Amino acid sequence: MSKPVICDHCHTIIKSKDELVTSVSLFEVLAYHEHCYIKELKGVQAFYVSRTPINGFSYNLSVGISIIFAIGWGLFADGQTKWLAFLVIFPIYFRLYSYFVYERHLAK
Repeated sequence: MSKPVICDHCHTIIKSKDELVTSVSLFEVLAYHEHCYIKELKGVQAFYVSRTPINGFSYNLSVGISIIFAIGWGLFADGQTKWLAFLVIFPIYFRLYSYFVYERHLAK
């Protein structure tokens, strides 16, 4: 028995991956039904609220670019600036968190 995934907006159970949309709000990954996300969050744009769904193609692409950038920056940056490579780890962390906490518990 997998744990239920609850929509942060309407507080009902999300039954499949097709219904699930995850996004970031104040460094917290939240799960929404697709229609709840469209209705409530699609028009919001601020520093702490991401308009891009974490479990979408564009975010997966940005995670891939972040991985390449972090490795390149870590290898080729000078001395004390190497620690800046850790700043690009946030998108990677959010994507992995979304998968392990929400997506893997849902049926396709």
